[in-house]
Amino acid sequence: MTLVESGNVGIGTATPNEQLEITGNLRLPPSTATGTAGVIKSGADPFIHNFGLGNFFAGLNAGNAVLKAENQAITGVGNTGVGASALSSDTDGSVNTASGLGALQANTTGSSNTASGLWALKNNTTGNFNTASGLGALSSNTGASNNTALGFLADVSSGYLTNATAIGANAVVNASNKIRLGDANVTLVETAGNLRVGAGGGFLGCVQDGNGTVILGTCNSDVRFKTRISPFAPLLDRLVQLQPVHFFWKATEFPDRQFGSSRSFGLIAQDAEKLLPELVTEDSSGYKAVRYNMLPLMTLQAMKEQQEQIKTLQEENADLRARLERLERMMGSYAVSMRVE
Repeated sequence: MTLVESGNVGIGTATPNEQLEITGNLRLPPSTATGTAGVIKSGADPFIHNFGLGNFFAGLNAGNAVLKAENQAITGVGNTGVGASALSSDTDGSVNTASGLGALQANTTGSSNTASGLWALKNNTTGNFNTASGLGALSSNTGASNNTALGFLADVSSGYLTNATAIGANAVVNASNKIRLGDANVTLVETAGNLRVGAGGGFLGCVQDGNGTVILGTCNSDVRFKTRISPFAPLLDRLVQLQPVHFFWKATEFPDRQFGSSRSFGLIAQDAEKLLPELVTEDSSGYKAVRYNMLPLMTLQAMKEQQEQIKTLQEENADLRARLERLERMMGSYAVSMRVE
C-alpha cells in the first residue's frame, strides 16, 4: 500500500491518481442490515449492497437494508434494484427488477415484478407479475397482479385491476382483462395483416364501439342481458332514399384524420342525417360520421316491411284472381244459356 504526498492511497500501485486506487479486486463480505459490512455508501446512506440472498442494489438507498420488526431477516431473494430508492421497502418480495429512481419503491411482498423508468410501479406493495416500462408507468397499481403498462404515464385507473394492459403515452386502462391502446388523441390503429378476434368455434369475438354497441362479430345478445327492448320504427321509405357514392378523401387537407388516398365509397353524412338522424353522429369538432354498423339491422327492418307489402300484394292478387275466375265462370254460363235460347 502506498500513501503519497497528495493524500492519495494506492493498493497495487505506487502512483495513485485518486484518493483510493486499487489495481486488483475489491472483495467485500455479504452486506449486513446494520450497514457495518459489505456496503458501499454515499455519505451516510447505502449506495451499493447485496443484502439478502441473490439480491443486488445500486443507487442511493436502493434496496431495503434494514431488518424487519423483531429483528426478523428480510426473506426476499433474487431482486435487482438500480436507481435511488428502487425497491427500498422490499421485505419478502422476490425476483423483482427495478430500474429508475423510485421504481418499485413501495414494494414489500410483491414478487416477479419488472419496473423500468422513473417512478415505474412506485406504489405497488403486494402485487405480483406486473410489468411497467416508462416514466410513471403503472404508478397507480397497488396490490393488483398481472398488469402491463408500456409508455409515458401508461397506467391503470384503479389500483386493484387485474390482467389489464395499457400501451402508449398516457394510455389508461379502466377495467380488468382489458387492453387500452393509446390515449384520446390516437385516431387510428393500423395493421398490415389480419385482425383476428375471439377463439372461434362459437366463442365470443365481438368488435364494439366505445358505448358497447356492436360493430361486427359474434357478440353477446342473450335477452337476459337486456332491458327496455323496443322494435325499430318503420323506415323502408327513408332507407331506399339513401344514395351510396364513390369519392376521394381530402387527405392532404385533414392529415390528422389519417385518410387514405385511394378511391373510397360510402354515404354522405349530411344527406343520411336528413333521412335517418339516428344513423349519424357528430364529434367534438362538429364533423359528422355515419354509423355503418346500423345499416344491416336497418336493412333487416326494411326487408320485413317490404315482405309485409309483398304479402299484402299477394293476398290482393289472389283475391283478384279468385274474383276473375268467378267472373269468367259466370260469363261462360251466360254464353251457354244464350246459345241454348
